[in-house]
Amino acid sequence: MSQVTKLERHPEDPIIHDLNDLLDETTRYGRIRLMRMKDGWYCVIEMNTNTTGTSFEVKSEFDHGTPIEAAHCCIQRMHAALRTLGTADIGRKIP
Repeated sequence: MSQVTKLERHPEDPIIHDLNDLLDETTRYGRIRLMRMKDGWYCVIEMNTNTTGTSFEVKSEFDHGTPIEAAHCCIQRMHAALRTLGTADIGRKIP
C-alpha cells in the first residue's frame, strides 16, 4: 500500500488528478523533483524562501506506486508545513 493513502488530506488542500497540473501547482512554492527509485517513486520539493541563508525541503517516502502518488504526498506535506509556519509563534523570545 502506498504511503499517500495513510495521509489525512486537509480540507484546504487541492485535489489534483493530472500530473501536469500537480507539477504546475508545486512550482509556485519551489522546485520539484520526481525520481524512480528501486522500490518505487520518490518526490522532493526544494521550497522557495525569501530569507537569506534559509532553506527547507519537503520529501515523500521512496515507495510510491506512481509519480502522482509521490507528488501528492509532497504537496500534502508542503501545505501542512506552510500551515504550521503560518501559525508559528515567530516573535517568541528564546531564553
